[in-house]
Amino acid sequence: MKRKLALAVSLVSLLTACTQQSDITFFVLVKSSNYAQDSTGQLTLLNYHFFSEIFLTDSGSIEAAELKLHNRPDEPMVYVD
Repeated sequence: MKRKLALAVSLVSLLTACTQQSDITFFVLVKSSNYAQDSTGQLTLLNYHFFSEIFLTDSGSIEAAELKLHNRPDEPMVYVD
């Protein structure tokens, strides 16, 4: 529960800290867990994925973008075009 709350607080902080951008239409942040289900209904965790993407306007451009975790601010995850 604490992790969900921390993620929600981080996302709200991110949204309130962002200034309006004319080049960005929207961005997506996804954290997912993938499972396999056998014939008895038993679930087995396969892996986790983190995905994020920035969607630009038709004439939009970005010089640089990165995501930072609140507990690892010195290890940014840089967006790649």
